[in-house]
Order: sequence, then C-alpha cells, then structure tokens
Amino acid sequence: MPARESEGVTRDVYEKALGMLEKYCNKYRLDLLILPESYIKMPVGYKERAWDLARRFSRILHERTGVNVVLGVGIEYGKSGKQRVTEYLYVLFSRKEFLYMKHAYTYRSAVDYSDWLSNWRKYLIQPLKRDGIRIGFSLCYDMYIGFIFAHYEDKVDLYINPSYSNVKYNKWAAMLQGRALENRVYTVCTLHHDKCSGGGKGYVFGYDVLGNPVTLYNCNDDKRYKPYETGGKDGLYYFTVSSDDIGWCRELEIYDVPAKKIEVDDYKFPKLRLSEGVKVKIEKGDVVLGDEKAYSIRKIEMNLDEFLAPGLATAKIIKELSIKGYGRIICIITGLESIRHNNLVLFYRLLRMRSLENRATFVLSFKDGYLVAAQPVTNYFQPKDSE
Repeated sequence: MPARESEGVTRDVYEKALGMLEKYCNKYRLDLLILPESYIKMPVGYKERAWDLARRFSRILHERTGVNVVLGVGIEYGKSGKQRVTEYLYVLFSRKEFLYMKHAYTYRSAVDYSDWLSNWRKYLIQPLKRDGIRIGFSLCYDMYIGFIFAHYEDKVDLYINPSYSNVKYNKWAAMLQGRALENRVYTVCTLHHDKCSGGGKGYVFGYDVLGNPVTLYNCNDDKRYKPYETGGKDGLYYFTVSSDDIGWCRELEIYDVPAKKIEVDDYKFPKLRLSEGVKVKIEKGDVVLGDEKAYSIRKIEMNLDEFLAPGLATAKIIKELSIKGYGRIICIITGLESIRHNNLVLFYRLLRMRSLENRATFVLSFKDGYLVAAQPVTNYFQPKDSE
C-alpha cells in the first residue's frame, strides 16, 4: 500500500520506491509483489512511456530479487480535470508478461472490443502457477462480475484484485470475503494510501479460503495487523498462502466446516433496522413478503446450489427479470437444514457478497423457521445484515 503525494507522480518517485521494494523483497524473500490499480498513471500522450516504465520497474525488481510483479497501469484520456482512465493490470511472472484489461468502471472496457463475445478469454489472465499455487487476477470493481469466477472455478487458489483508494471498506471486505469462501481461495487486494485525491485511508485486504481475515505483517514496523487495522498505515505488507488449507477445505460443505476453523471478523458489519427494507415472514412454511411495499418487488426463489455456485444466482436473476419485468429484487433460498451459530457466520459472508454482486436482497430460510438476510442499502450499496 504505497503512499502517493499527488496524481502527478514523477519518475523520481518510482526510482525511490525501487530501492525500498528491493530491500524488502530480498529481506522477506517475497514471491509476489502486488501494487495498486493505476500505480503508474499517465496521459494518453505518454502511453508508451507509461508501459516502458511499468516494464522497466518490474524487470529491475525481478532481476534483483526474483519477485514476480503485479501492478496497475492507468492511461488518462480527456482534458485536465475531466480525465477518464482506462485501467490495465500488468503482470511480470517468471520473466513473461501478461496483461488484463478492466471490464467495469473504466474509460474503455474490455467489453467494448468487437471480438470480446467470441474471444473474451484473451482479455483475462489465465491462471499462473507458483510453487503449486494457482493464481487468478482482476482489477477493482471487476470482482463483482460473476462470469470471471465461473471461469476461474476450481482453477485458482489465490485471487488478486488490486484497487485504487476511493472504496468503501465494508463493500470491499464483504466482496473479498465472499469470493474467498465461494471459491475456496485466498483473496488479496491493496489500495493506495492516497493523501490528495480525497479517497479513503487505504487498506490491505487479505482473506483465507473460508473468508477469515489473515494476519498481515508490515515491513515498516514488523507488526502484525488484520485488514481493517491497516487503514491509514502505509507500507509494504506480506502474508503466506498455505496450500494445506486449500487442500482440506475445497470439497467441504459449509455445514461441515469445524467451528475451530471459523474466525471472528475483524470488522463488524451493520444490522438492518426494522424501519429499513421490506418485512419478510414465514406462513405455513412458505416465505412471504409482509407489507404494502411488496407489490413493487420481484420475488425469485433459488435452491442452495444456485446460491452457492459462482454466477448461477446472477444468471437466474437476469432470466427471471427478462420474463417478469424489472423491479427491486428479493431472492429466497428455502429449505435449509438448521445450522450451528459458528457456521452461520459463513452464510452471512456469502449473503453479503451475493447481495452486493446483484444489488438485491438475499434471504436464507432454514427448516427450523430461522431467517437470515443481507441487503445493499444507501446510494453506495453498502451491505447490511438482518435476522
């Protein structure tokens, strides 16, 4: 999570960063260095210079330390003060170059290209492998896109999603936790610690295969932090991915995860007040919408497999809305077996992610009559829990 003094970062700043990064990469014997979205950002007139700098910066680090490098490159279009940025992810891995083009919230998107429908894989980075760990990539808001994870399903063990700085912590935490559990992968995201752009404090996110927050070590002070504790503390953070965790957990059902493997979240997600949203209740074993607001809501029923699998919930919602027409959405998953309280934490991690991914309310109905839900609220679609 590097500090940036301004948007007009000069080459000298990168030269200074090289020395610090080289020192830490060698000291801690890092395998993979992840830098934020638009770590290198220049106007379109300097496009070639931006790419030359990205290559030179990465190759020097790789040659001096052996580290593989992941960094964001942003190309600005438009006049000063009204720039729009096309975002890319540049990866130097085992001396080979790979490029990812952002799909959402970018001036020019991968989907704008005429061959995207027939050849969309070329705009992604296919899984790369280091010491048996398979690695997948995207950028920032692309973690909301279900088809990326449907494509990566059972193909990656570590998912890397660098972002900028202007993010809401609870949204990013909810999405990265949910993606980790959904795909049984480690997830990691780093932001700029940006002093001038009006963005957030900057965080480093890391979650294990169950969505538990990992312990991150700050190279600056040798102290340990959980993701939420990294806010405002710039520096290089590192953690270790355990292949043993990936192996035992991949085929395990949520109901069967041992309680001792489920850790407390480092951030307390807010609860939905009774005055917010639509009341949901159970009548004769059926989940119904319980107030006058219900007429404007599209109720969609799903089974547990559709809820759990990457992309299936989104596909079903799109299909249902194409038939019934658009409106606010509430998705009901019924008939679930009763569950231990500890394991309910895992379902909440998935609920938050699904609600944000689809901008819809998701409700789980258990056979013992217990209901839990998550719903995105406010103009920024931040997640809230309900029970």
